[in-house]
Amino acid sequence: MDLIKKITFKKESEINFNSVFKERVDAYFTEKNLDYGANNSMYFKSITLFGIFSVSYLMLLLNIWNGWWFLASFSIMGFMVAVASINIAHDGLHRSYLSSPVGNRILGFFMDMCGKSSFFWGKEHTVDHHTYTNIPGHDKDLQLSNSVIRLCPNANYHFFHRYQNWYAPLLYGLHPLTWTYTEFVDACHIIIQRRAAGKKLPIFELSSLVFFKLLYIILFFVIPKEVTSLTWMQIILGNFCSLFTTGLVLAAIFQMAHIVENISFPTPNEEGQMENNYIRHQLNTTSNFATNSKFIAYLFGGLNFQIEHHLFPYLSHIHLYNIAPIVKATAKELGLPYKEYPTYWAALKSHFRMLKKLGKKI
Repeated sequence: MDLIKKITFKKESEINFNSVFKERVDAYFTEKNLDYGANNSMYFKSITLFGIFSVSYLMLLLNIWNGWWFLASFSIMGFMVAVASINIAHDGLHRSYLSSPVGNRILGFFMDMCGKSSFFWGKEHTVDHHTYTNIPGHDKDLQLSNSVIRLCPNANYHFFHRYQNWYAPLLYGLHPLTWTYTEFVDACHIIIQRRAAGKKLPIFELSSLVFFKLLYIILFFVIPKEVTSLTWMQIILGNFCSLFTTGLVLAAIFQMAHIVENISFPTPNEEGQMENNYIRHQLNTTSNFATNSKFIAYLFGGLNFQIEHHLFPYLSHIHLYNIAPIVKATAKELGLPYKEYPTYWAALKSHFRMLKKLGKKI
């Protein structure tokens, strides 16, 4: 299938779904006298998450671990960087944390601390994924590890995909190890394409990419080597554990919303026209999970409410738990799908069943 450059969604014929959802959610914020951005609870959570990450880093530098227990610090840092990224940087890159664009961009740089460029992640996630959710060839989240793992029915099939429900966790954990290489390749493509088109280069973002890669090396390689008794091999192994943990945590959150059994992978026709309007498309390709768990909502940055996040990406995630009943009731009233799994365990099992299904040649 040739990649269609421009995708258009079907126009809504009878009722403007987006307006109805927005009107009702806006009414909630007006009634409660709330701002769309972060609140005190969000500020407290952000400080707490950053504090735990800082303490784990300090514990590493103080060299308080005996034997191989230093790997615990690296693993905790990997976990906390992932959690802080989806709670803080994710909101910042969606411009939903603060009212200040500059402030949001600064918060977005926390994503770079997990080894992923916030510049490229912002484009791949907030633009490509949110606009073209689960559309093969357009949603970058479906291209994880290229052909090694098959995440949609349109992807090329290889014989080893029949085992992907077994090796997928390994791939999810290893995926962060590829980020630096792919991001510099993408940076080169941007430079070549923009120069050929006579367009300005994003100098600040490209410079930030290099700066934060160097900062990452200094913070997690150079400084630990200088102030601790760890060998280079131990530091490399520790960073491997950190990145592997980050990859697992991110996959454990994002894959449960779009690579499960109750969602679809729609494709456009030859003219690039999608079968459904944008709202119905989002509801067909996105699923919630663990909707009764305030703990998971708090820890996972509200991303277990992916439907609400996709319909209202400009809202801080701290509000998603409370607006979910409004969105669900409105979808039911309008005859629209609202897909969800009651528990995280149910979504996890569905994800691996989906991997197994996609691993079969049809």
